[in-house]
Amino acid sequence: GYTVIPTGIDLEPYRAADGDKIRAEMGWEGDWGVISTGRLSVDKNWSVLIKAFAQVAEQYPNSRLVILGGGMEKDNLEELAANLGVGQQVQLLGFVPYDQVPGYLKAADIFSFSSVIETQGLVTMEALAAGLPVVAVNASGTRDIVSHGQQGLLVEEDPQALAQGICRLRQDEGLFRAMSQAALARAQDFEM
Repeated sequence: GYTVIPTGIDLEPYRAADGDKIRAEMGWEGDWGVISTGRLSVDKNWSVLIKAFAQVAEQYPNSRLVILGGGMEKDNLEELAANLGVGQQVQLLGFVPYDQVPGYLKAADIFSFSSVIETQGLVTMEALAAGLPVVAVNASGTRDIVSHGQQGLLVEEDPQALAQGICRLRQDEGLFRAMSQAALARAQDFEM
């Protein structure tokens, strides 16, 4: 068999990044933040994440979803969020310079995404480096990085399943903390 050695990441920027500063600048204090990163293209399945978030926000109104990345789907996704009644809580920030990404990740609470075509799992590694538990669709690239029940939850490709995973971490402070610690520990494996 083959062993895939993922591209390493430099953990230093994640140790140095100040998530609280970004939270204050963006006005996110007191909110529970779900974040995701990636190109805004149809094949990345963003609509599943936004539909899932709408279910989360129904239960937890002080939640927000922040997506970093530019792309063709931006207007459609903003329209979808508005139609689902979460237009104010979903922020598509567009392209964010790479050196600023660690701060944005650390300003959030969990990382979630619904793409099934991640081969590298690089965005997932970055989330772990920021100490974020991951709630994602169970796909090959993600499975290589995250063990279900350890650094996060891997769910079926369905808005309701994703929403339930996110809510589970929102409800269970002990589980959330344990997964955050496990995320940081797992990130050490990817140190360049």
